[in-house]
Amino acid sequence: MIPTKFTRKLKKLLGHENVLTDENELVAYSYDSQPQQALPDAMVLVSSTNDIAGTVKLAVEYGIPIVARGAGSGMTGGAIPERGGIIVNMERMDRIIDISVEDRIAYLQPGVITGDFQAVVSEKGLYYPPEPASSQYSSIGGNVAESAGGLGCVKYGLTKHFVAGLIFVTTGGDVVKTGVYSDKDSPFDVGALMLGSEGTLAVITEVAVRLIDLPESRVTVLALFRSLVETAQASNAVLMSGVNPSVLEFMDRRCIDTVREYAEVSIPDDTGALLIAELDGDTTETETGHKILLETLQNLHPLDLKSARTEKERNALWKLRKSLSPAIVKIAPLKFNEDICVPLSRIPEMAAFVEELGKRHDVQVVTFGHSGDGNLHVNFMTHWKRPDEIARAKTAIEELFRETVRVGGTLSGEHGIGIAKRPYLSIELDEATMEFEKRIKHAFDPGNILNPGKIFPE
Repeated sequence: MIPTKFTRKLKKLLGHENVLTDENELVAYSYDSQPQQALPDAMVLVSSTNDIAGTVKLAVEYGIPIVARGAGSGMTGGAIPERGGIIVNMERMDRIIDISVEDRIAYLQPGVITGDFQAVVSEKGLYYPPEPASSQYSSIGGNVAESAGGLGCVKYGLTKHFVAGLIFVTTGGDVVKTGVYSDKDSPFDVGALMLGSEGTLAVITEVAVRLIDLPESRVTVLALFRSLVETAQASNAVLMSGVNPSVLEFMDRRCIDTVREYAEVSIPDDTGALLIAELDGDTTETETGHKILLETLQNLHPLDLKSARTEKERNALWKLRKSLSPAIVKIAPLKFNEDICVPLSRIPEMAAFVEELGKRHDVQVVTFGHSGDGNLHVNFMTHWKRPDEIARAKTAIEELFRETVRVGGTLSGEHGIGIAKRPYLSIELDEATMEFEKRIKHAFDPGNILNPGKIFPE
């Protein structure tokens, strides 16, 4: 419980209507897209950097935990108030402050929805490439906090590769400006520490991102194969062919079965997995690349090969992929969504390992993801009413992580560590590395106020 005096000061600072303490209202802020829940003691609606600075100062004074929250679409419990305290709700901070076409830079508040922002800049002939599959509802601030990847990461990289500057509030209540917001170069790139820090070091209040020219044309190809391993091999063949795909996405048989009812394209029943490849650039580049892409895939004897040139045809293919994450709950209501990332050469091997892992532990496994950069989303599907199956799934998850690290991969390609992967972090990081990172956390947040308990096992 938070002290009454603290709540009174909070309401005086932000306005009574912007501080919620009723349990029925707080339930909506007790979870994200993974199973665990924890109720906050309060939720505050903020509208400015000053609101956040005042809230943080007050929370530090009283030792009250703070969890910054955007759209709540995270997959690892990063926005769950595990230790109570207050949720700082960024939904109102959803303004696109400025778009400089000449400088190719946009200035945003953290609550801006990624897909909405992409639509606005495209009207100006510009393009913001980082596009998580959740782009229609995830926010820029959350993307920065997790350094989200997404569909275009094979060509363009992660969110962190497009951040040009940040404004954030420290636990001292100070407002720090980095990158394009700063008047001079800093000897330490403290802004880079924020990217992927999951809200544990500071509270981000404004983001500047880099933009590029909107690609002149796009070509999308759907290739259907008999197995997941064949599809993984096809993905690697595309990368070796000399073309530079902007997207390489794969889905296994169970994924395909869940989205058949949404599909506007015909998929044979014996399809074991599919690959979606996309090229973008100037028309000459995509035309040449399209020929190479088709030839490369045809040589691998797919069950079928389809090209989309119009926006309508392209949207029909992408509907398969973008409707997937919510659709797979038809298999089972509880999912553990792991986002391992492995070297490209090991993707076929990992695809085979995942299929064997599910059979050995008698757990349904659904696999899809960004094969172009080795990011596999491995979903273990189960039910709250099956504790034995949940236990088997958790055993399988640990085996998956150990195998991932053994082949040179990492536990998380884009979802972060949060609560869900916290128990397994020592599989990847040695004690010296973890202790060094904990010291960074302590330097920024000596009172352990900001998103306490996340990332590091205690």
